[in-house]
Amino acid sequence: MSFRVGLLSLFMLSKTVEKHYRGGMAALRKRYRVIYEKDGLVMLRDMTDQHVHGYANHLAHAGLEPGRRVTMVDGFCGPHYVSPGIVVERSRNDRRWPPFNWTVRAAQAKRTERGGEVLEFPLQFEPDNAKSN
Repeated sequence: MSFRVGLLSLFMLSKTVEKHYRGGMAALRKRYRVIYEKDGLVMLRDMTDQHVHGYANHLAHAGLEPGRRVTMVDGFCGPHYVSPGIVVERSRNDRRWPPFNWTVRAAQAKRTERGGEVLEFPLQFEPDNAKSN
């Protein structure tokens, strides 16, 4: 099962959150209002890019590094960075409006029926503390 990406969103494996985020999934659910979970994958999103980048910085400081444990994808532009265990796919011939044509799934989850190509992208965004590592 895949998430169809709309707004700028962050994705993490729930097992990674349990292992590396203090308090695990319960703490993450308590901290963030807009959180979705599906097939072992967690999605965080908000209405502004500034909020999502703030979430990415918080997660990086908490041990969930971008490109290593967190994936960021924009529904229009595609991935900013992709972490292991998470697959980002671009749909083919998607003519629906709005033209969000990116999906994200945990690597072990089934591929969507719409098909797509698996894409790998270099790191394009680094939260503040990731630049010093």
